[in-house]
Amino acid sequence: MSATTPPRTPSGTRPRTSRVLLVDDEPQAAAAMVAVLERDHEVLSLADPADAVARIAAGARFDVVLYDLTMRGMNGAEVFARVCALSTRQAARIVFLGGGTMPLALAEFLSRVSNPCLQRPLDLQVLRALVDRRVTEELARDAPGSSKTG
Repeated sequence: MSATTPPRTPSGTRPRTSRVLLVDDEPQAAAAMVAVLERDHEVLSLADPADAVARIAAGARFDVVLYDLTMRGMNGAEVFARVCALSTRQAARIVFLGGGTMPLALAEFLSRVSNPCLQRPLDLQVLRALVDRRVTEELARDAPGSSKTG
């Protein structure tokens, strides 16, 4: 996680820090994504899909969830179903990370959901821009007086 504390606003409060959950069991890929994203976001990187689901079940909330679509133990469709049962809002925040060939069932799953899927090899600047845009959208929804809650 990033150790940088955001500066206080003129009113003396600290702005809400954006939170990104990265679930990927490839250490080098995860490290590269964390290095790019932690400049602007608090990033929690996990290699265990069950741990990620358990944290969401315990009430942890994230602005963006990056999930390796073909993780061993729990693929993207399985984690999506579990997170959906806990929080449809958190499920809507999942961005899948795919690449190469995938089982037909996963391709069909992706065609049924509106969540984006970035293909590997990842362009880290494209990833960063997507995360920044989605965080901005989530922060706007959470802003006081916003009518886009849910």
